[in-house]
Order: sequence, then C-alpha cells, then structure tokens
Amino acid sequence: MIMVEKTESFNEIEEVWNELYRGNKLAKYYQSSEYMRTSWENLAPYRFILRVKPVFYIFSQDKKAIFILPLFKEIFRNKYVLYGRKAGLGYLDGIYRDNISIDDITKCFDALKTKVQGISIDVEHVRESVPFGKWLLKNGGRISEEGCTELMLPDSYEDYYGSLSKHMKQNIRTAYNRLKTDKGEFEIQYYDYTDMPDELYAKLQGMYIDRQVIKYGKSGLYSFFVKYVDLGTKIQKAKKIKEKAFVLYINGKIAAFYDAIYDERETVIVPRLAIADGFNRYSPGVMLINESIKTLIEGGIKCVDLTHGTEPYKLSMGGISHKCVEGEIKL
Repeated sequence: MIMVEKTESFNEIEEVWNELYRGNKLAKYYQSSEYMRTSWENLAPYRFILRVKPVFYIFSQDKKAIFILPLFKEIFRNKYVLYGRKAGLGYLDGIYRDNISIDDITKCFDALKTKVQGISIDVEHVRESVPFGKWLLKNGGRISEEGCTELMLPDSYEDYYGSLSKHMKQNIRTAYNRLKTDKGEFEIQYYDYTDMPDELYAKLQGMYIDRQVIKYGKSGLYSFFVKYVDLGTKIQKAKKIKEKAFVLYINGKIAAFYDAIYDERETVIVPRLAIADGFNRYSPGVMLINESIKTLIEGGIKCVDLTHGTEPYKLSMGGISHKCVEGEIKL
C-alpha cells in the first residue's frame, strides 16, 4: 500500500531526497540534493515573481520513500506545475528509487487522488528516457517540440574528432586556417567561479546579457533579473556546486564562453553559452567547444549536456538529440 505525506519545506525531506538521488542512476544533477538545496535557498524572489509556493508529496511503501513529487502551487489557484519551472532548473522531474516501475508511479498518483482532487499539474521539460517521462507518455503526455542535446565523449580527442562528419571537420579546419591567415592568435582558459576575478566576472555576465537581449529579444529588465534573481547566476559561486567558465580569447579579447556545471557522474551541464560580436569569421563557438573538449576528456568527463535545444551547431559537433515530454495531469 502506498502512503502519501505532504510538506512545504525541502528542509524536512532533504535527507530522504539525497538518498533517492544517490540511488537513481538516471537522475540529472538538477535533481541532486546539492542543486535542490541551492535552489531552495534562493527561491524567495521566484515565489514572488511566479506567485507560487512549493509543495512536496512523499510516497512511501513499507515505510520507505519511493517517490517524491516536487511541485509549485499557483497562489489562489488549484493549479500546479513541476518544481523549478521558470526557476532555474533545466530538466524537471521527481526523485524516485532506481527501480521504480510505471505501475508504481500509477499507484502513487492513485494514492494522491485520495488526498487531493480537482487539481491539475502542468508538466514540461521531463526527459522521455526517465521513468516519469515514460509514465507521462502512457497517461496523456506528448513529445515536446523542443528536445535536448548531449555530447558523449570517448576516451581521446582523436576518437572524438574522428567521429565528426567530413563537413564538420572541414568547418573546424577552416576556422583555424582563417585565424592563421589573418595572423591572429587564440587561447582558451577555464576559471573556477569561486575565485574568478571580479572584472572578468562582470565581462562574462555582461556578454551573456547582451547576447540574450540582442539575439533572443529579452526585455530591458532581463539585466536586473540575471544579476539579482536568476538561479543560474546564484549557483556560480554556490559552495556546494562546482562550476567553471570556459573562455575563448581571440587576439587577447573574449570571443566566446560557456558555463560548465560539474557533477560527480562524469558529466558537465552547459546552461549558458555566449558569443561576442566581431568574431563570426572564425566560428568562435565551434572553436570554443572543440578546444574545451580536449580539456574535458583529459579530466575524465564522459558527457557534455548541452541541455534544451537541438540547434544545428550542437548536432554537428557530435551531439545526440533526445526528447522531452510535456502535458497535463488531472486529479
């Protein structure tokens, strides 16, 4: 028999959450206790902006937790979304035991119906490959238009380069040859955010904001949001999370950079990537990824998670597209 408990505080379930995460091989770092703890500590502005409050449902079998469903409840409405939506979590999911089955999840939601009724839960950004994603597809969910991309790394850079298409290899050679023809120079550096010089930190943040405003049409308020609210900024110097910035310099100037969140499962997550104007001739994004992969392979990294989006440059650099699930759960 499935038992259901409810709490509105992550503090009360952190130990159980961590135990489930450690035993779940498919869980992403966004569902780790470290990331959730950092999210929890920086949740206040999101509560106000999104007008939500957090709710956690804990499902137990034989007095042992098997599934925790984290939600945001919209204030004054009987409507829920998955915890972290528009609040700094890339992939959304619950946390559950490693061997949970589709039938187990069904039993959990059946038990939830005895506690709450007449509510709906909007879901999105749930990976198709995880148990919750598979359950959603069997219960009215659908494949999202936007997928996600992972770049799996072999044991050597030579093997990685050899796996690329002939066309991509030529593009890489062309980028380097153009820079050489122009008598230019490049350098790649990586920095831990915890001890990054303030001047460089401000430059990277400004470059990212400019890219989002100019290329993606973000509003003027976006600068304030990134600097003072965005969890993506808060985690950069969080004590429990290891994050670095890979920076490509061309002729001594920053041409491109990306953030890399390291987890203990030989993976880095790339939540931010920005390219400066004036360097398009040299394909700085391609150069940045290509050069950083050399360092990542040497460091034992097996996967670069480029998160949401299946843009051509991600796939051409060897990325593999995956699907996400969205839909609505009605109780």
